[in-house]
Amino acid sequence: MIVLSFAVLKQYLLLSFSILLFGSCRNVEPELSFYLSTSGQYSLPANTVVNVAISDTITNLETNSATSFSSNNTSANLINEVSLSSLSLELLNPPEGNFNFVESITVYINAEGLAEKQIANLVDPDPNVRQIFLQINGTDLQEYLKKAQYDMRVVTITKAFLFNAVDIELNSRFLVKAKPLE
Repeated sequence: MIVLSFAVLKQYLLLSFSILLFGSCRNVEPELSFYLSTSGQYSLPANTVVNVAISDTITNLETNSATSFSSNNTSANLINEVSLSSLSLELLNPPEGNFNFVESITVYINAEGLAEKQIANLVDPDPNVRQIFLQINGTDLQEYLKKAQYDMRVVTITKAFLFNAVDIELNSRFLVKAKPLE
């Protein structure tokens, strides 16, 4: 009788394992990922005021999204998610300058017909460097990148005087996840 119970238990376990293995299988749709990069420049004017927000907007950043989607075998209607993977600011002028004047920086994205959205920020960046990487908020930005162009507004709070104008290049890299064309 013990042999019979063991045989029944063995069949029960085999049946349970089969149901678990084959019952949990589902059709996994293929997904592709690629990066879309943009850059633009802005300037902070010379000023002798500290702890004041200075705002500048980089307008009409071209996404070239239609071309990028096509070259990656997808289209705008097949996009699942677009996230900002990196955003850096590089000091272009003055040549000997660094980010020692920055208390904090916040970057917003905006596009026609869409609300402005905060996408990255950094408080107390390393003052001795010419390039900084901002902390990403991690929000889905697909509606902004489906547009032909968008704007980025940069708000900088200074902690030191700017005796000369400062030129900065903003470089952004977006991760696009999409379904492939059939």
